[in-house]
Amino acid sequence: MSRFIAVFIALCLVSGASLAAGDSTKQAESFIHYYTALCLDNVDDLAALREQLAPMPTLPPEKASRFLNGKEGDAWPIPDDHGRFVLALPDGNRFCAVFARRADTEWSESAFIDLVSETPVSLQSTQVLDETRQTGANGEVHHIAWEWSAYGHPRKLHFMLTTASLPSASTQALGSLAIVER
Repeated sequence: MSRFIAVFIALCLVSGASLAAGDSTKQAESFIHYYTALCLDNVDDLAALREQLAPMPTLPPEKASRFLNGKEGDAWPIPDDHGRFVLALPDGNRFCAVFARRADTEWSESAFIDLVSETPVSLQSTQVLDETRQTGANGEVHHIAWEWSAYGHPRKLHFMLTTASLPSASTQALGSLAIVER
C-alpha cells in the first residue's frame, strides 16, 4: 500500500480534524497535493486506487451525486487539518476529481499550471481552455485545461481546473483528470 494511502487511512480514523479557517494558501497546497497524489500519480490505474480506498468510508449516495455529476461511482471525504476536500471516482476508471471547499484560487491556478504545462519527454502539453464565466451562485468561475498526448496517439490526458474566488462559492477549486480518446 502506498505511503499516501496509509496516511489517508490514518487521517480518516481521526475524528474532528480541525479546520484552519482563513488560511487559503495552506488549503490550496493541500488541494494540489491531493490532486497530484490521488489523480495524477494514479492515472495509469484508477481501478487500483479505487481498490486501495475500498476500506475507507465513502459519502452516502445522495451527497456523492453532487461530486459525481449524476454518474455512478464513489466519493470520499478527505480529512485534512487545512480544509474540506473530496475525491470523486466515477465508474469506468477514466476520470478522477478532487474538490476543495476553500482554497486560494490564484495560488491553486499557478501551482496547477506548473504541474500540467510541462510533460515528460515523450509527451506534448497543449493548453486547450482558458475561459471565465459569470455564474449566479459562485460568481466569476475560471476554467483552465491542458492535454497531454503522444504524437499520433488517440489517447490523451485532459487536465482541468475550475476555480471560483467568491468567498461564498460552494467549491472554490475543482481539479479533474480525464482519459480521453480522440
